[in-house]
Amino acid sequence: MNYILNYNNYNNHNNRKKKLIRKAFIIILSALMLISLVGCGKKKEEDEEEYVRASVIGDIDEDTLKLSPNGTLLEISCEDFSNSDIDVSGLEAYINSEIDSYNEKAGVSKISLVEYQEQDGVVKTAIQFSDIATYNSFNMMKLDINLFDAKVAEDVIKKDMATETDATQIVMTASPTEINVEELAEAGYDLSEIEAMENGTYDDETASETDADATFTDAVSLDEIKVKDVSGASYMMLITDEASVYTINGGNILYYSKHAEQINSSTVRTDGTGKTVIIYNFNY
Repeated sequence: MNYILNYNNYNNHNNRKKKLIRKAFIIILSALMLISLVGCGKKKEEDEEEYVRASVIGDIDEDTLKLSPNGTLLEISCEDFSNSDIDVSGLEAYINSEIDSYNEKAGVSKISLVEYQEQDGVVKTAIQFSDIATYNSFNMMKLDINLFDAKVAEDVIKKDMATETDATQIVMTASPTEINVEELAEAGYDLSEIEAMENGTYDDETASETDADATFTDAVSLDEIKVKDVSGASYMMLITDEASVYTINGGNILYYSKHAEQINSSTVRTDGTGKTVIIYNFNY
């Protein structure tokens, strides 16, 4: 009986020991799992925080309009008020009030302030527009976006060329008494048009077209190509006289006319000194 009792005591001792080891193992395993979960949670929080802090403006420091395949536009405006008397402290609230007023009249949200930055008097805003009509209406502009039409593009470029004939040189180099009305008439202008050009009220829609060929710059080869030689049923066309940077999200610049310079395969900058035609496509 003693050996049985001793054996039982031995087994009971081993069982207790095993239970303690198993309990310690469970505690250690639980602690490791908890640390792992905390680590994952922290990483998730860091990832979410990083996502929230992502800026759509980034390092952009000049007026930029981004065009997307779904027809929306993101306008990034950069304005330096540091040397002016304008108080920018209430500017964000003012912009929001203007947007709210527009959306209320439209009966649907068509504009939203995506991001607002202000540092040392330099204000940057990123505003999303549902479509080009809303963009034009809110900003009182006349940007035109449509499918490429060679005839329309040619007419715009030729009218722009007509405003830069020798008549401009006549006005710039000659004194008022030396301006020859007949020479101006031959160039397609009269004195009233010259005065309008000088004071910034000239309407180039009334300008006569030139007989010279309307041309584009090929964005890939950088060669000059006649507008009438360009064809593309799915090409898009932007016509603008605004000085800005234009970026095609998910697409490429194909051709552009005078008053524009190419920055990269999807971006051009216009100088605003005349009407520019930009041809592009989206990578659907």
